[in-house]
Amino acid sequence: MSALLEQRTSARAEAEPAAVVVLHYLRKDDITRGIVLGAPATALCGNFATPVAPGAAGDGPSVQVVCPECERRFSMLL
Repeated sequence: MSALLEQRTSARAEAEPAAVVVLHYLRKDDITRGIVLGAPATALCGNFATPVAPGAAGDGPSVQVVCPECERRFSMLL
């Protein structure tokens, strides 16, 4: 019985690939304004991103990846 359950679980995991979510670096003021008003903000890399409150991003599984350009520019600020 447990082998059948494991097989079904792994088959379901293969059928539903995880969505990739790219995380950007934003200024603190822009994050607050974006969460309250829903306004997009300019990230360090130049892309526009709309901040969301923690835990409100979605229900499905996701892989979170930091934007490499934002990470590079942030490391230059330190």
